[in-house]
Amino acid sequence: ALFTHDGQDPILGFSTSALQSSLAINVSSVILAMAESIKGFRELPATAAKTFIFTGNMLNVNLIPGMMTFGIAKGAAAYAIRTAASTELYTKEGMKFYYADERTPEGRPVGQYPSGEGAGKTYVSLAEGKEQVEWDYTFVKDKGLVKF
Repeated sequence: ALFTHDGQDPILGFSTSALQSSLAINVSSVILAMAESIKGFRELPATAAKTFIFTGNMLNVNLIPGMMTFGIAKGAAAYAIRTAASTELYTKEGMKFYYADERTPEGRPVGQYPSGEGAGKTYVSLAEGKEQVEWDYTFVKDKGLVKF
């Protein structure tokens, strides 16, 4: 995702163009992708896995200085995913929606160094699971779901 540092003064240095760009990338495109996924899920056999996973980060629940604009967009994406995961219309059809957030064992963001193997195993597990579990799925490589 596109990230522009907000600078030392996030409010007075606020840029509407940076926010619009971040919202387009992290919110509008996510909602459109969910819509297309739902359409596709409805064409699948009832036994098929119907799982949408968005790679998020900790900004929907934690403040990191200089990332207000990025955090607003991640928070909005998380809200959209939570809405879908909580909508009975979708859950009754076997659809699952996740905001996946990989962290270090200490609870810090993995940043630009996610574990491909850890994320892959986690995503397959979520995709193959029969029921929706925690929509805001924070995980650590080799540990799975972790609450920080």
